[in-house]
Amino acid sequence: AFGNLPVIGTSLIVLYIFGVLLWTGRNLRRTIRERYNIPSSLPGPIDDCCCMLVCCCCASIQMSRQTHNDKEYPGSCCTPTGLDLDAPDMV
Repeated sequence: AFGNLPVIGTSLIVLYIFGVLLWTGRNLRRTIRERYNIPSSLPGPIDDCCCMLVCCCCASIQMSRQTHNDKEYPGSCCTPTGLDLDAPDMV
């Protein structure tokens, strides 16, 4: 009866971590859209949730490109923000 317990426990942990990452990504994406006045193509949080669910890597790259001009302010490896120290807070 308890032979599948480790599999179920592991599945629940993976599902929980996936849910937390999806929720965090959706909230971050919504915050960026609100701060930079980027329109949503779907109503409510559906757009942000779908983007994070379908391809979170693509959504992360899109968020980075929306908030950072890499041509004018190239990235830097060892700084707190990932940008040069003389880069402005908002571009």
